Amino acid sequence: MSTKKVRIISVIAILFAAMIWGSSFVVMKNALDVISPMYLIAVRFTLAGAVGTAAFFPGIRNLRLSDFKSGMKCGCALGAAYILQTYGLKYTSASNNAFLTTIYVVITPFIFWFFRRGRITVRDFVAAGTALVGIAMVSLANGLSSFRIGDLWTILCGAAFAVHIFMVDCNTENRDVIPFAITQMVGAAVVSWLAAIVFEGAPPESIIGSRTIILSLLYLALFGTMFAFAAQTSAQKHLSSLTASLLLSLECVFGAFFSVLLLGDPFTLKIAVGFALIFGAIAISVLRYPHKTADGEESPERG
Repeated sequence: MSTKKVRIISVIAILFAAMIWGSSFVVMKNALDVISPMYLIAVRFTLAGAVGTAAFFPGIRNLRLSDFKSGMKCGCALGAAYILQTYGLKYTSASNNAFLTTIYVVITPFIFWFFRRGRITVRDFVAAGTALVGIAMVSLANGLSSFRIGDLWTILCGAAFAVHIFMVDCNTENRDVIPFAITQMVGAAVVSWLAAIVFEGAPPESIIGSRTIILSLLYLALFGTMFAFAAQTSAQKHLSSLTASLLLSLECVFGAFFSVLLLGDPFTLKIAVGFALIFGAIAISVLRYPHKTADGEESPERG
């Protein structure tokens, strides 16, 4: 298959993953009425890891120790990001959570600069400034009194996702992506269970006492975790992590759409302008993003 076709398939796969993640904000928001954030993440990734291991056992069985260690490291970062995101979702609206999460696209270039001494341009600073204004308009829609702790948790989650994107970029070269993705889920599950037991005590009976929760967890585990992360990890082998982050950031659009449609989240003019500024910052930030060539090296995008 030609490189161009592989890139097109990768784009389609990652867009589908973004749509699933967008719908997941609504599912998680409803689930958080019954189950605590850390246990929600712990069960979600445990189910995803178990199903993934069963489905792809031959690949998991032959996993090299170095691949396992890399996957677990990325999984720990992923688990931390999801814990922050889920706590944010508990204390803010689903649409705010969806949009503020995507601040990782603006943060990602600075992560690459810090660890790889890449070049930071004026465009990066313009994107960061635009995003900050947009965040202020979304989070402070009615002044300082409207700022919610959930907005802060969500912004921190965006920073954690930026670190995760960088780690995936550093650890997927010449690796079998499916076993690597499943190992990430196991790592995220381990971190989440440890955090849940330490900070939230014994597991709530509501995990197994509600049909709605069970269906929600199955959707989040199978589609929002196993399938979506397998698609992201596979696609990111053929797209740069920065290009992938632009496509993944569209989850905020899907998230806001489903939140307004299904949860009745407010969508005022001021919030709409804030969303537009955040999305504009994302677009500004990725206009110069490179793509991976057939030999795995990165080269500038052609506009």
